Amino acid sequence: MGSVGGGSEVMAWPLEVAIGHLEPFDGEHVLRGWLMGPSAPARTRSGTIVHCFAGGGVSVSSFDLHVEGVADLSLAEHLARQGRYVVALDHLGVGASPPVPDLYMVDADVAVEAQLRAFAAVHDGLRRGDLVAGLDALEPATTIGLGHSMGGMIVDLLQARAGVFDGLIVLSHSGAGLPDVLCDAELALAGTALGAARREILALARARFEPGSTVPARAPAHGRFFGADVPAEVIAAMSAHQAQLLPTCGLAAIIPGVIDGVMASIDVPVLLGSGEPGLVAGPHAVVASYRASADVSLFVLPGAGHCVNQAGNRQELWRRMDRWIGSLEPQDGAHIVTARFL
Repeated sequence: MGSVGGGSEVMAWPLEVAIGHLEPFDGEHVLRGWLMGPSAPARTRSGTIVHCFAGGGVSVSSFDLHVEGVADLSLAEHLARQGRYVVALDHLGVGASPPVPDLYMVDADVAVEAQLRAFAAVHDGLRRGDLVAGLDALEPATTIGLGHSMGGMIVDLLQARAGVFDGLIVLSHSGAGLPDVLCDAELALAGTALGAARREILALARARFEPGSTVPARAPAHGRFFGADVPAEVIAAMSAHQAQLLPTCGLAAIIPGVIDGVMASIDVPVLLGSGEPGLVAGPHAVVASYRASADVSLFVLPGAGHCVNQAGNRQELWRRMDRWIGSLEPQDGAHIVTARFL
């Protein structure tokens, strides 16, 4: 990979990050994805790192979408043009990351452990200057976790376990889940802490997603995946970037209340982004879930649907992200951002 988007403002490099042996699987494992950043980095050699975590059934390439005739569709390029660095690694066993023998065993705990190890390896490589060829040593001055849909659950869990981020951007996700689409056995786990329900969620995921499943939904999910103004070509491009669903994580992400305690423990600033009508019902109520944080913001994108980064008005959300990230960055000149779209 090299310069992207047909210009010289942004550079991208492929990443393969070793994470070692990971229970319950044999052997050594890696996560694959990419790093994107400005082609002319700041001379201070410090910067903001935004770690992006994909939702269920899509790869991290959804954060770098390109469709002929549709301008500025890549969130990663947008962030890199502001002088920030974007790290995006597919979850264990899906997307560009190598497969594992039993994908159901990649539950939330395993997926988070894999991403946490990768986080440490990436930051060590950035500091040493040997993560990728052509990028000198870089000190992460501000670190942001950004998750969409199921990725929002993952970023919450990462922060609760290890406190690795200075702030979180949680898009199209809430702890309220999607109760309407659950069967009675799944709904019975509502409000049970994720760790306590780990075995039950695994069994229910197999029952729901294995071939021949007849698990009934109570009702269709409310809301839309895409806004009415999203071109068919963009929807097709998103379909082309599909990945296998992490079934056990995906089910956990839609059971109400299983990460209530996790969300309540997060004490860094949080920016919530939600499309309307999306799949998150009552997005204003989500703000109260982060009660340990003194700084929780909500941005509702009208008409956007669930896939906010592909919405016709996506840059309204991205501009809000720019300002919010800027509020967390050092103000002493150590990291100066030139925002093209503000």
